[in-house]
Amino acid sequence: MFLIYSSISFFLFTCFNKILKLSVSHSFFLTTLLIICFLFFGVLQDLLFHLKKYRFLSNSLFLFFLIFMTTVSALYIIKKKKYNTSVVNRFMTLLFLLLICYEVISFGITMISGKSIYAIARRMTSPIAINKKNTDLVRPDIYHIIFDSYANRPELKEFWGYDNEIYPFLASKGFYTADSALSNYKYTPFSISSIFSFQYLKGAGPYLSHTYLIF
Repeated sequence: MFLIYSSISFFLFTCFNKILKLSVSHSFFLTTLLIICFLFFGVLQDLLFHLKKYRFLSNSLFLFFLIFMTTVSALYIIKKKKYNTSVVNRFMTLLFLLLICYEVISFGITMISGKSIYAIARRMTSPIAINKKNTDLVRPDIYHIIFDSYANRPELKEFWGYDNEIYPFLASKGFYTADSALSNYKYTPFSISSIFSFQYLKGAGPYLSHTYLIF
């Protein structure tokens, strides 16, 4: 991930510096601004989602438009007014480092305290009794393919007029395709835990509320 983010940063910097003919300082400023918006897009969206009266602010399209307009405005100002962004660059770098440290510490505390969504989901399942008579039998390879955050086949046909060719392809290879399936829960860790534990999760209700903060 570090290499990917570094590559994206270098690409953005090159575009601003070579294509738009901005100075190194200005290119660095815009690149840092966009990387911060990109890395913390989800965090900002979650925070805005909890503003009940202004929940429309958490809409992805609105946020992308806001980031785009912010970038264009910053580009216009620094290009027309010829501002020296060296001080701002130091501030943006410091802000970036502080946000990274905050996320790392927050993530560490969540994992250590056992309050992550994965840990919560694991605590909601009970052990499954295994039939020991079948443990010595030759077991076939099982491939369980799950389309995460993906509507089922009839819904895609009805509302988007789209039919994914993966279904007949899998059927031709001998797979059973549950093309009208519905997930057990709306959050991936809960849904996957339920599927592979062969049971619904105990006490999952409060965590599925729109007002509950999922880590």
